[in-house]
Amino acid sequence: MRNSHMTRRVKLAVAAATVAVLAALAVSVGPVQAENPSGRVLVLHSYHHGMEWCDDIQQGVEDGLKEGGAAATLTVEYLDAARLGASGVGKDVGRALADYLARRLKSYPYGVVVCSDDPALVFVLANREAIAPGLPVVFCGVNDFQPGMLEGHKDVTGVSEAPSFQETLEAGLRLFPGADKLLVLGDDSLTFSKNRAGLERALSGLSRQLSVEILSPPRMEAIEARLRTLGRDWLVLPLARPVQDNALVPLAEAGRRISAVSSVPMLACWDFMLKAGALGGKVISAHAQGFEAGRMAAAILRGTPAGDIPVLTQSPNRLLFDHAQMLRFSLEKGDLPQGAAVLHEPASFYQANASLVWTGAAFVISLLLGLVILAVNIARRERAERRLQAQYAFVQALLEAIPNPVFYKNARGEYLGCNAAFARQIGRPKEQIVNKNVCDIATPEQARVFQQMDQVLLETGEPQNMEALFHRPDGTTQVMLLNKAVYRDDSGRAVGIVGVSTDITAAKRAERALRESEQRYALVMQGANDGIWDWDVRTGTVYFSPRYKEMLGYAPEEFPDEVEQWR
Repeated sequence: MRNSHMTRRVKLAVAAATVAVLAALAVSVGPVQAENPSGRVLVLHSYHHGMEWCDDIQQGVEDGLKEGGAAATLTVEYLDAARLGASGVGKDVGRALADYLARRLKSYPYGVVVCSDDPALVFVLANREAIAPGLPVVFCGVNDFQPGMLEGHKDVTGVSEAPSFQETLEAGLRLFPGADKLLVLGDDSLTFSKNRAGLERALSGLSRQLSVEILSPPRMEAIEARLRTLGRDWLVLPLARPVQDNALVPLAEAGRRISAVSSVPMLACWDFMLKAGALGGKVISAHAQGFEAGRMAAAILRGTPAGDIPVLTQSPNRLLFDHAQMLRFSLEKGDLPQGAAVLHEPASFYQANASLVWTGAAFVISLLLGLVILAVNIARRERAERRLQAQYAFVQALLEAIPNPVFYKNARGEYLGCNAAFARQIGRPKEQIVNKNVCDIATPEQARVFQQMDQVLLETGEPQNMEALFHRPDGTTQVMLLNKAVYRDDSGRAVGIVGVSTDITAAKRAERALRESEQRYALVMQGANDGIWDWDVRTGTVYFSPRYKEMLGYAPEEFPDEVEQWR
């Protein structure tokens, strides 16, 4: 759907300039393959470079060739029909371009020609014998294609451009139930004539009838004036591009101006109209048209005869709607027909910052994993601490149950703990013993002795058993039997001393008293001048006093203390 409005003077001027620069318009894409004509593709567009429709078709052709696995070299030419008009192409530029292409293809042959839109296909078929007899042709963007259009031509295939008028209008009626009128923007071109016939067929099959008004030609000022008067019961369907001063209005400008004056939705059957303020519809995609044509050209380059590739009569159209226009008319995604896509929708935070989101997610997951590991370690640590506390409580209970004084100290000589018996022995409360040194609880002389013995114990590791005098703070003195040993860490290094002491003061007193008693008894026996003997029948031992031996007439050494002497 393209317009053709220019004055004859402008047409002729542009035609002359076009003939002069046609050679410069050839554009090569991909590696040069001069020695392989079958890898070359000539793309002939009906309109001009910079026109969104042509540019999207061109990109689609290139993508389709790549998809089809063809390493092709492209040369791109433009008829400029939208600005020159059909008559200008046919009379002024057409013959010159045909002569130019004939000479070019003769010296630089191609494997296939791709034509976009009606003027290019009409031009190629009309000049095929002169340009390149028998050269395969692939077309796209051809309106209202009929098989009879290819009568007399072989090896021609392509993609039909069939606007989805009925589906688009049904979508409009569904979205705007109060609409019962349709304003159609048209012109005097052959393209509009074909599209008008298709529109009339679609109107007759609608679920709800519409009264139709056609505005032609589509001058921008006239469009703006008419749109200002439309009520909410209207729909607008453009079948021609807005023009101003005999030139196409850029789509962005047209969209801005139409949106500024119109309070009714504008439907679309071509995707480029979504850039001109249209809401949407089931649109013809220029890229999809070019893509399918590119895939067909790739198949031909790979050896498939063009005649074996059927024409794609089902136009690859799709339901598309513009997000900004949806907001304007308070439409939600759920209101759209099933399978519809939304263009220009603002990217979600995730779509706009996917790498940042994944990086942040990875960081958060790492933190969570770290927290889980930390929590597990803390739980294990708490369990270990509880076990350690239980063990410590058990050890303390065990120490308190031992009647003997017990202490333990580190390698520096500082008391780490003791039981109540040790505290009573020292004559101090535990609080005055723990973390204290032996110098704090013993006399300097005693402390020096204990420190020396502790040092030997730590160095040798040999247990110590000794008796020691301990002077208590109350002035009394105790005789203590000390048993000390080292305790070690997990590496086997001696890190402290544990000791158990026994108060043997009473035993020492009894021992001394017994010894003194025995001495006194011996003196008594000696002073009494009596002979004494003693026989322990349990052990069989016998004792003869010296006086007894003397009374028997024996010297002490002559009469052994043996019971056998009596036999």
